[in-house]
Amino acid sequence: RSATAALPERRALVEAARRIMKADGQVSPLDRLRWLAMRHLLSGARPRAPAPAADNDIAHLAKDVTTASAFLARIIDAPACASGAQPAWYLEVMQGLWPPQPLPPWAAPDADAVVHAWSRLSQLSGMQRPVLVKAWVDAAVKCAGAPRLADDAADALRLAALLLDSP
Repeated sequence: RSATAALPERRALVEAARRIMKADGQVSPLDRLRWLAMRHLLSGARPRAPAPAADNDIAHLAKDVTTASAFLARIIDAPACASGAQPAWYLEVMQGLWPPQPLPPWAAPDADAVVHAWSRLSQLSGMQRPVLVKAWVDAAVKCAGAPRLADDAADALRLAALLLDSP
């Protein structure tokens, strides 16, 4: 319902959500992802179709895929990230997308890098977006070792798909 409100009202709602999110001084990666999704939904912008000649495939956006994946790893494989180890989920994603190449080591990206990465990933073609989401989901299922993903991991993957306007 809020998506149909006037732009100033939507902006105020997004800013209020940000203040609430930061109220305790700690912003979790899942909170940040929820805020990005809220901002995306309330922006009023329609999904942009990438230009046909643009460098809009996964290989050309490898840095942004790596940044978004590193960010998602903080939610999907939180214990490994907290300990400073290479998250198994992140490694699985990177090996699935770029098997013959040396894999970029995991490092927690800063907030600005994450926002810019999601913005650039929205330029992926309509055929490439689901490929990326599928790589993330397949890696999560493989690493879960259970028939069901943890709630935070499932939420993160749903929000990632929403941010990419992908099923």
